[in-house]
Amino acid sequence: MATRRYSINPEDSDHQITDAVGAATATKNIELTVDWDTLRSAGLSEPQARMQVLAALERLHAYIETTGKYSVAG
Repeated sequence: MATRRYSINPEDSDHQITDAVGAATATKNIELTVDWDTLRSAGLSEPQARMQVLAALERLHAYIETTGKYSVAG
């Protein structure tokens, strides 16, 4: 599995997501790094690891929505 980096710009479609191996390096405006190996070494199967990542994304979404920490001073 390994560490994967998913990158997207706000205007990109889901077909324009960059999916690469390795740590985050800013290639687009929004990046997510998932260490799949660490999830697997914690004893999760691939489907369980995938579900944990999706659940974490939901929590990140809720955090951004509820805290307002996404606001950038202009």
